[in-house]
Amino acid sequence: MSALFFPTRAPMLRNLLLVAGLLGAGFVSAASLATPDDEEKALQATSMRLVQAVFTDGRYSLRARPLEQYVEPTFSAYVDALDPQRMYLNAADLEELGIARAGIRDAIKGVDLEPAFTIFGAYAARVAERSAFARARLAEPADYSAPGTWVTDRSALPRAVDQEALDEVWRGKVRNDRLELYLSGQSEDSIRRTLDARYAGLALQVGQVESMDVFGAFANAFAVAADPAGFYYTPGEARSSLQVDASLVGVGIVLKRDFPFAVIQSVVPGGPADIEGVRPGERLLALAQEPDAWTETVGVRLDGIVLDLRGKAGTKLWLRLGSASGEVRELALVRASVKLADEVAAQSVITVRGHRIGVITLPAFYADFEAILRGDPDARAAVADVAALLDELKDQDVQGVLLDLRGNGGGALMQGVGVAGLFLGRRPVVQIRQAGGEISVEAGDADAVWTGPLAVLVDSQSAAASEIVAAALQDHGRAAVLGERTFARGSVQSLVDLGRMNPQAGGLAQFTVADFFRVDGRAVESLGVEPDLPLPDAAAVAPRAAASAGVGRIPAAPGFQPPAVRPRRDALVTVGDPMFTAWRARWQRAQALQASNAVALDAPTRRAAIARERADAEAASVRDDALQAAAAAFSASLDTAR
Repeated sequence: MSALFFPTRAPMLRNLLLVAGLLGAGFVSAASLATPDDEEKALQATSMRLVQAVFTDGRYSLRARPLEQYVEPTFSAYVDALDPQRMYLNAADLEELGIARAGIRDAIKGVDLEPAFTIFGAYAARVAERSAFARARLAEPADYSAPGTWVTDRSALPRAVDQEALDEVWRGKVRNDRLELYLSGQSEDSIRRTLDARYAGLALQVGQVESMDVFGAFANAFAVAADPAGFYYTPGEARSSLQVDASLVGVGIVLKRDFPFAVIQSVVPGGPADIEGVRPGERLLALAQEPDAWTETVGVRLDGIVLDLRGKAGTKLWLRLGSASGEVRELALVRASVKLADEVAAQSVITVRGHRIGVITLPAFYADFEAILRGDPDARAAVADVAALLDELKDQDVQGVLLDLRGNGGGALMQGVGVAGLFLGRRPVVQIRQAGGEISVEAGDADAVWTGPLAVLVDSQSAAASEIVAAALQDHGRAAVLGERTFARGSVQSLVDLGRMNPQAGGLAQFTVADFFRVDGRAVESLGVEPDLPLPDAAAVAPRAAASAGVGRIPAAPGFQPPAVRPRRDALVTVGDPMFTAWRARWQRAQALQASNAVALDAPTRRAAIARERADAEAASVRDDALQAAAAAFSASLDTAR
């Protein structure tokens, strides 16, 4: 990805145009702008017309609305995609782009895409100016004892009013960048050389952006404005996303989104990242395929970052990682084949308070559809694997089962229904409302495999099919749900190949075709699933807005009977457990650090914060606190049930 957004996977052949004079008087720096040739113009115009049609036609998208409702949101989404941290375009710049802004409607319709390129040109010009400004600051003496703070995430802040205000922001950025390298042990000469190359690279990378990258960014901005789950993939991105190359491997990390950051959710044991000491919870700030050729990942889509993490076995990849306390470090990893044992279901047994608790960890609702269609009896699928693991746990005489869905972002819908059926039998699991308003109910199709005590552990990254399973088990009173409020993805998406609709178009459009609802009629979209017992404490369930407009609530599923008795929260309390108390204290410190969204710009204060965070990370790595706490709470409920 480029300076802050665009992919660098495309060939380095560029057709550039100087845009000085095409922009307003405030954009006096010449900047390179990738302009389409005639063939690309035709492809982009046709593709944009189809993207617009798909997202505004109720026969395709459940979120379809009149085009006029998407014009201003598209402009905002496009500007935020180019400059998610609000480091380049200020409020005065946006005012100067009034003519281009007025042309957004025609750009969405595919009539004239020039406004998209004009806006990108303004961004490119400002990147060049900021690059020069930052490099000039390196000649000034550094003071690592002066007080001050740096806001680590500026995405929710108002844009600077003008260039002078943005100058102050960049002075803080340069101070922060210098401090990071100073604390890593670099000399002043090394710091200046490193940062000079980094800042120079900003302008170089933005000048290497291709025409299709600019178009793809604009088309995707419209897709996101029209549908929160919408995407547009350029033809090149579509090929990279859908084709599997067995020769491409990674570094053994699993990412999650904590906008605008990509955060390390887990590290595969024994993989390259694990060997080099990558820690869960660290933010991936940038990556490089070659030494010092850094590409920012802040504000970039996760699917694009994942593609850039892949490569040939034996090749190097550099990661720049940051923590909430402000520690930044750079690591060189060697890509290797990683046996992702944690990509499929697994079981273990924990003994807590005299109870043997069987734990089933399910990272995704997966299915090998090709093998299934071939009739392969050994085809892997989540339902079959979990059923087999439940049989294994029965043989080990466990007294309860804890289903761990943390970090499970979903997968195949019917695998989710099937897994719920392993515990619910033939009872209803989820309701699905299509674009036309028709509602269908999905239920288990066999008798339950496990009828004993059950609990479910979720976190903020448990999404879609994970939420379907957790909600169904909770609504039927079958299981206590423990952990954090879930992600709140209550919709179903579909992909359409624009090239199949019109050979003169290209790329893929992803849009929402249905919403799913709990069996009691409540929505999941924007609400999520609230745990019966928040872990580590009530702050894990943060206030959330009401369901999105148009989602609402529907009647309960036919045949659904609310349980007479639900899990008692007081039966799940773990007060007094030393492990739980220590975890809560670490968690609260981490939450406070995250919420502060700022780090100190003086070395002593920053060092102290980093040391405290490191100590907490080391303590947490000794054991899985959340799993141990959930098992302890579940065990307490077994005592109460006696």
